[in-house]
Amino acid sequence: MSMTRRRLAADALARILIAIIVVVAVFPIYWMISTSFKDPQTALAIPPRLLLFDPTLDNYQSLLSGQASAQGFVRPLINSVIVSLGA
Repeated sequence: MSMTRRRLAADALARILIAIIVVVAVFPIYWMISTSFKDPQTALAIPPRLLLFDPTLDNYQSLLSGQASAQGFVRPLINSVIVSLGA
């Protein structure tokens, strides 16, 4: 192999490796955000539905309205905002 081909092969391998690392790093964030827009049945479905689902804001509505277990969210959120603004 000539030096140019080796260089091209090394660059291609580096780009593939970087792409794999980016996918591995970004996928959990995508999973977290997409799951927050799913209803409980879809979120817990086996096999998981990664792309095709009907998004809903019900989870956010129940969280911010103080329904059910959401009571333990709003107050700590307000406390965190106060502390972070006071710092």
